[in-house]
Amino acid sequence: MVSMLPESKSSAWISQVALSIMMAIVIVMPVLVIPAFDNFFLTSKNIFLSVAALIIMALFWVASWYRKYISLTLNSLIPAVLAFGVSVILSIFFTGVYPVENLLGMGGMYLAAIIVVVLGGSLLSTKSTQSLVWAFAAAGTILAATTLAQVSLGLPARFLSLFLPIQLESNPALNLAGSTLIAFEALLVFLATVVTWAVTRKSTAWWVVLSTVVMILGLAVTGWQIMPGQAGQPVTLPLAANWSIAIDVLRNPRAALIGVGTDSFEVAFNQFKPASLNSGTLAGVRFIQGTNTPLTLWITTGLLGLATWVWFAVQVFRTSRKSSPQHWPFMAAALVAIGCLILWPSSPLIITLLAVALAAFIANSREREARIHALTVSIVDHHQALQSHHRQNQISLAVLVGIGLLIVAISGFGITRAAIASYYSLQALIAAQQNDAVRTYTYQQKATQFNPYMDSYRSRYAQTNIQIAAALANKSDITENERTQVSQLIQQAIREARAATFINPGDSVNWQVLAQIYRQLIGVANDAEQWTVSAYTQAIVVAPTDPYLRFELGGVFYSQNQDNQAVNLFQQAIQLKPDYANAYYNLGNVLQKLNLLADAKSVYEQLLTIMPADSPDREKIMAEIQSLTAAIEATASAKPSSTRPAASPNPVNQEASRSALTDDLSILNETVNADQQDTVNPGNNQVPVDQTTPLQNSDLR
Repeated sequence: MVSMLPESKSSAWISQVALSIMMAIVIVMPVLVIPAFDNFFLTSKNIFLSVAALIIMALFWVASWYRKYISLTLNSLIPAVLAFGVSVILSIFFTGVYPVENLLGMGGMYLAAIIVVVLGGSLLSTKSTQSLVWAFAAAGTILAATTLAQVSLGLPARFLSLFLPIQLESNPALNLAGSTLIAFEALLVFLATVVTWAVTRKSTAWWVVLSTVVMILGLAVTGWQIMPGQAGQPVTLPLAANWSIAIDVLRNPRAALIGVGTDSFEVAFNQFKPASLNSGTLAGVRFIQGTNTPLTLWITTGLLGLATWVWFAVQVFRTSRKSSPQHWPFMAAALVAIGCLILWPSSPLIITLLAVALAAFIANSREREARIHALTVSIVDHHQALQSHHRQNQISLAVLVGIGLLIVAISGFGITRAAIASYYSLQALIAAQQNDAVRTYTYQQKATQFNPYMDSYRSRYAQTNIQIAAALANKSDITENERTQVSQLIQQAIREARAATFINPGDSVNWQVLAQIYRQLIGVANDAEQWTVSAYTQAIVVAPTDPYLRFELGGVFYSQNQDNQAVNLFQQAIQLKPDYANAYYNLGNVLQKLNLLADAKSVYEQLLTIMPADSPDREKIMAEIQSLTAAIEATASAKPSSTRPAASPNPVNQEASRSALTDDLSILNETVNADQQDTVNPGNNQVPVDQTTPLQNSDLR
């Protein structure tokens, strides 16, 4: 039934718990860094928000059971929020084989924020304004203080280093919020909330003055740090490149509608990256987000996600214009947060602050309340307010509450396993830094067991397996047991690398790792060369403008004396990256090997033009040119003849033609002729699981 309903006194304790959770989210989230995960700053905040959202969901269902009905506060913002949630769910579950990475990344953050808005707004009481404003002020003061402490004394970095086996750099740009830019955005949101509250209430309380002064100082410092040329200057994808990628995504109907996946921006970036990004300061940078949130959503959640987010943003703006002064502090926070998202990439912290602000606004501006009773859903037609139309549905409140709590339990179980896997991943990284191969192997094995659906875990585990196998195989006194172990490690390396390509086939790094493993087996295993070429070719298919992949594949052909293919790939690498010095040098070498001396000399001369004037390798290249000049003159004097014009590798256009390179790939694919039965069967949804016995300590440290 939809009606104006007073707040139930019997649920006051639940509202108080929900308020405490909301305040904890606001105060703790900006500075929360738990040095127990592989990404201290991001993973800590993601897990914290996810757990808080699950607690709010559990409270909602407990409150529903306590009240004997399900109650949702209705607001003009709710339809837009729910519509955006639907688009996020579609992008999470229908864009890949496994949604785990999406759920543990930005996709999960969006869903957690929606839970905070819809369910948190229904749980909070109308008297929560003062407490939440105080929480915003406290959070802004703490964040600004830690920022100033890091800039002046490096205290946060020193404190975190006490709990880590590695020392964090005393970089002034290091910030507990995740980055200097995120801290700047968060301080804007906090300051807008406090100042608006002080103006509407005409308050000059000591805590208002103190927090305002400290936050202004924090804003001044972070604002200076993100200026061009400063330590905290954000590295973002150029707008033109982001727009180009977004347009390319539209070519695929499904991707155009629901995107490539909430956490698959990097996949689209690798596939459609303009070749111009291969040169300059952004060369080699792999972007995981776009220039700003709307363009990122366009690519990751499709036009559906972008449209619903724009609808949501417009609704917030319209609602703010109609809101009363008592609601202005949280609407100011929401508007500033949305403004930050429009200007810059999204972050879990800003999304969280936006969600809490909207939940507070919804709780304090209750318009209507929808109730679902134990066995009846009562619906009121908006155009027939005086005639209630009842439809009896056999819906048990116990079943609904049970399903809701089951979802909470399953989600909590998954988050716990993911957190444990992240912990083991961190331990593996630490062990690798300490050159402890056995512990690295053991921790990576545990990480993949707790979360077998993260391709990065499987890929790193595969590399460790092949590295240990190589170390054992090179021992002069290798035992029979170690020979068996080498065979098992090689098989496991291949299996894990292939599993990574199956979990995330759009990531070129996974194919590159598989290719590098096969490459180490050339001369040892049958058909290893063909499988190396096949894996590199697939990597180039998903990242067609990556010059490094073509360079590595050219090296494979060169080592196998397939010089013409090597020349072709080195030239393609130069076409994609005109300042690629290594590609010029290798091209010159293979041309010398083909006795195309004039061509080789031309390549070396071009190499000199892109080398720094103080490079120690200039003398070596000049010596090569002199040697080639002498050889050419000697050949000409011994047997004068007309030679064909040199096939110059000069890049004609920095923006390489993707269609031309794709044609080259199709020709290359025809020459591979590899047995496709050895690949992971795409029709089998089972990811290979580690089945080997634990690695024995064989003096590999």
